[in-house]
Amino acid sequence: MIRHAMDMIKLSVSHGSPSQVPVITFDQPLYVVAKEIQWNWRDSYGEEKFVIMFGGLHIEMVFLKVIGGWLEGSGWTTMLADANIATPGTAESFIKAASVTGSRRAHQVMACCLFILLQKTYIKYKVGVTNEYDVMSFDSWCTQQVSTTAQFQYWYTALQLELLLLIFLKSLRAADFDLCVNALSNILPWFFAVNHGNYACWLPVHLHDMRSLDQMVPDVAAEFDFLQWPSIMPTSKIMPLHAWEGRWWCCGLD
Repeated sequence: MIRHAMDMIKLSVSHGSPSQVPVITFDQPLYVVAKEIQWNWRDSYGEEKFVIMFGGLHIEMVFLKVIGGWLEGSGWTTMLADANIATPGTAESFIKAASVTGSRRAHQVMACCLFILLQKTYIKYKVGVTNEYDVMSFDSWCTQQVSTTAQFQYWYTALQLELLLLIFLKSLRAADFDLCVNALSNILPWFFAVNHGNYACWLPVHLHDMRSLDQMVPDVAAEFDFLQWPSIMPTSKIMPLHAWEGRWWCCGLD
């Protein structure tokens, strides 16, 4: 079925632009099938014939689950409920990313709160140092605290994960190819760390393809604006799946 779909996409693209290389986005299970087709029939479906990509929304969904797994059992959901950010049941659903939009917003709020607390703690540290020449820089202080305090290390890591998520989302919204590749390379080790085997196995393939794009299909690399897709707003660069998610939410189908 995937092979037939690729044939139809090739015919459709060739009808309007005979020299254009088709670019197709899949979720993880279908991406695996498409890449196996590409590797087994290189003459017809090789990397020079098709650009096969992971869907940005699917990467976000799985990484939300990675962050949820890190925060599970930490009291994070209780904090969200006590702060009236979400009901207890909804807060628990953020662990498994049952709602992408809701989970994303919860992590945005959490990242802001953690950063504010981090800054307040650093300011308190500076006030307590009598000699101003002994004051460590913010990054050095964070590194020291990570190495000496387990609780600080845990929440600092949670903040770094949430910032990685936000950087990846920014790369999608801003159509920044280099930022997207860099974010993916930083996200990838966490799929191994928390045993998301399918993404740990296949996301490196996608990352390699994106890094090799200018070598495999230089015309696409030169002309293709990586994530600049039509969406709900003319000035927005949200990918199609994110745009459809917005449409579902507006219709009350989230």
